[in-house]
Amino acid sequence: MHTTPKPSIIGRNMHRHARRVIVAGLAVVASVAMSGLFVGLPHPLPLTKNSAFAQSTEGPSRFASLKFNEVRLRRGPGLEYPMDWIYKREGLPVQLLNEYENWLQIRDFEGTTGWVNRSQLSSHRTVIVIGSVPRVMKREDSESSATIARLEPSLIAEVTQCGRGDDAWCRLEKGDLRGWVRVSELWGIGADEIAADN
Repeated sequence: MHTTPKPSIIGRNMHRHARRVIVAGLAVVASVAMSGLFVGLPHPLPLTKNSAFAQSTEGPSRFASLKFNEVRLRRGPGLEYPMDWIYKREGLPVQLLNEYENWLQIRDFEGTTGWVNRSQLSSHRTVIVIGSVPRVMKREDSESSATIARLEPSLIAEVTQCGRGDDAWCRLEKGDLRGWVRVSELWGIGADEIAADN
């Protein structure tokens, strides 16, 4: 009897949770982590450099991703501040909160905040799969569309476009795999980026 093959699970061999490293007595997290009416996602990394903190949390959402496989997170905007964490995952999406000269304050998907040098970030937009169970990737942005893969929690993928509204889908790319996942199952997209037009 002919049976339909089950969709593959992408990222099964990846760590489900943030990888942790101990450096100088501190826990150092390495966190691992696409779109109806469609919106192209901006590349918001370039911020206006100021001599004082620029509060950006009240404006449009700004996201970036880690440029390297090792990025140090500090308590303040400068090398003189102690290092709290070392991220060990290139491409991890982060939210930009504040800036000071060449330093940007970021927040990761677990809520950890700190400062990194601007040179350590990329404008390349990525998302991380959240939750405790694999998430369904569809061929099209519809629940009735065929399931083409299941994405493990903490998988990072490139996001190219998203729909609008509370039930939006985002289009992801991971290697040769391309498909749609509900935005509610991802982290790295601002609510204002998918807000429905009035």
